[in-house]
Amino acid sequence: GTLSELALSLQAPNKLAEAEPLFREALTLQRAANPDGHPNIADALNNLAGLLRAMGKLDEAEPLSREALTIFRAAFPAGHPHLAVVLNNHAKLLRERGKPTEAEPLCREALAIRSAAFPAGHPQVLDSMRTLAEIYSETGKATEAIALCHAWLESTRANVPKDS
Repeated sequence: GTLSELALSLQAPNKLAEAEPLFREALTLQRAANPDGHPNIADALNNLAGLLRAMGKLDEAEPLSREALTIFRAAFPAGHPHLAVVLNNHAKLLRERGKPTEAEPLCREALAIRSAAFPAGHPQVLDSMRTLAEIYSETGKATEAIALCHAWLESTRANVPKDS
């Protein structure tokens, strides 16, 4: 935990290069401390994949993200909110790699989980809506993209505090 927390703190102020060896070490430690398929390994994989994605190292990030998703699918029941985080992250990575068709079902699944787990307008729901709208746009599904953008806008408006 502590090494991952340090790495995450470096990621925030955009010290990505400094964070990378810490994320790698955290993954190595999790692999040594836990049996194959343990969710802690998947968390470390997801963190490293996210960092590599932020650094533009998409080719290196994809297999790590895919492994994290495989572990989470085995470790958590379908519909678990933690699974939605990894699904959404992997969908974003695939979209950025130019694979929106592969990303779409993952993002739809993440959105369904998040919509069931959180109220409309929750940041995680809005994040999945935005990502799915981008995927729809990139795959020529303009009608679906526009509808999702309108739904996103309505959810966002509904959650803006009213003036007293």
